[in-house]
Amino acid sequence: MVQELILVRHGKAEERNANLPDEERKLTKKGERELKAMFSVLGPYLAGRKKVKIWSSSLERAFQTAAMLSREMGRAKVIFRESVADGDFESLTKQISREGGSRLLVVVGHEPYLSEWTEKITGVRLDFRKGAAVSIKLDSVKPLKGEIKWQLNPEYYIDGVVMPLLTFQAEDGDKPKVNGKGSLEKEMDRLFLSCLKEIVEAHNEFMIAPDDPESVHRLRVKIRQFRSVLSFAKPEVGKKDYENIQNRTRELAGEFTYLRQVDVMAGKIKEGYPALLSILRSERENEKKTVYSKIASGTAAPLFFDLLQWIERDPFKKSKNGKKPLGDFAGDRAERWLGSFREGLQSMDSKDAKEIHALRIQGKKLRYMATLMEPVLEGKQAALIPGLKELQDRLGLICDIQMDIPVLEKLKDKYGSPEAASEIDKAIELKKREVGELIRGMPREIK
Repeated sequence: MVQELILVRHGKAEERNANLPDEERKLTKKGERELKAMFSVLGPYLAGRKKVKIWSSSLERAFQTAAMLSREMGRAKVIFRESVADGDFESLTKQISREGGSRLLVVVGHEPYLSEWTEKITGVRLDFRKGAAVSIKLDSVKPLKGEIKWQLNPEYYIDGVVMPLLTFQAEDGDKPKVNGKGSLEKEMDRLFLSCLKEIVEAHNEFMIAPDDPESVHRLRVKIRQFRSVLSFAKPEVGKKDYENIQNRTRELAGEFTYLRQVDVMAGKIKEGYPALLSILRSERENEKKTVYSKIASGTAAPLFFDLLQWIERDPFKKSKNGKKPLGDFAGDRAERWLGSFREGLQSMDSKDAKEIHALRIQGKKLRYMATLMEPVLEGKQAALIPGLKELQDRLGLICDIQMDIPVLEKLKDKYGSPEAASEIDKAIELKKREVGELIRGMPREIK
């Protein structure tokens, strides 16, 4: 039985004219370029799925689109359906109900049929751009009903560069909470998916508002939360997958490190540092352009689809504890993390910047996980969340200052004006005094 339906609109085609029959209109070069960018992401995702079929309209532009997708999937078979070309929803639904050889069905067709079908199946009407794709999770085939999972659209944030933009359907109500009585695999999969959706949303917000420091901060936080969930689940997921995902998500977050560092420094500068503030604004603008250009080329979309596929394949299928209640695992795991963090606090060498940074990362992961797992943690563990936030904030300030000082020294060499040098020297001295006070007042226990 078909469990998922992916509707794809054909790419940009030749203009209508009296001398060219509609069914013979071919894709334009621009249409082919857009589809190549889109299918370089969608194709591998579909190739990793089982029992996939492609149904296509017989019109030339749709067939060319389906053939391009088929190649990216490893030569999947394309089947013509006149119901797709004609927009015959009744015939299409009957054909889908009789389709027993595929779990995932890709239908390449035309507007306005795709929008109309989506509304009939999900109750939501979407406008399909040329080259766009929408995934629908089917609840039933008789009648054909389901809900939208995600959309993939071709976007141009930079002239001439196609970016496959993934969006998830907005969910009603509050963020889903974990259930301690639910199985480890089910609850953690829900949590992974929720975190992925938030990363994608934050990524898209950055593409719209790259000048907003909060958009950079939010994206980095969402990536860190996902990585914290992954670290928490480390004993139960495959080592190879764990390392690959941690490395790739770390790399994505790393693209924004300097941009965020400059934002933080600029946000803390008070009156009396006009030259330094001007330098930081210039650095911010240059770094933003570099990062934005790279992200706008679509570097994140393959990672998002790989993460989605990993979640859908069930990361816990080889776990011995996958069927056990999440609450049992979460309580024991949280206690171990708390114990390790407490030991680190008490033994921390206040002169060792690397040790302080490692403790900060450990505390951040612990805080994120304690917040996400609060519904299933024991009362005494959940009660530590405010104290964890206070400690992590202090460790964050210490680490930020320790990283700011060498950056300021480099900026002093780069921008050699006397006014800037004087302001930077003053700022460095203030930061040294501030970090000293923060370290001396550092608690050695979670309150």
